[in-house]
Amino acid sequence: MVAMSYRLHSSLVTRLGVLAEFQQRLAVLQKEAEVIGKELLKSAPAQVREFLENDGVVENLIRYGQSSTKIVFGDAYGFIDSSDVVDKLRRLGEIWEENVVIKVHPAEGRRIEVSFTARTPFA
Repeated sequence: MVAMSYRLHSSLVTRLGVLAEFQQRLAVLQKEAEVIGKELLKSAPAQVREFLENDGVVENLIRYGQSSTKIVFGDAYGFIDSSDVVDKLRRLGEIWEENVVIKVHPAEGRRIEVSFTARTPFA
């Protein structure tokens, strides 16, 4: 058996305590993130909800604080053309304005890029 100095033992116990506290706080933050994600999706208009879920927009917002994706209109999610994308995401932006900034970039052919950025207290 290896003899451990009191100082080393004390240091290990302290670090284990800090680790346990960190794990508890992380679990709380993960639960809060799940609730926020569900609330964002629930508040989104039905016309964009499927897009938000399938493209992982809310998941990326929660995990990374931002999300960027390209929408090919006419193919999926019921987006007809670029003006339809802009209209639907403008409505979403009004609903989410306290929490998320939505930027719709100029259309490139049949694709349009959309960026989502989570608002922070410091932004």
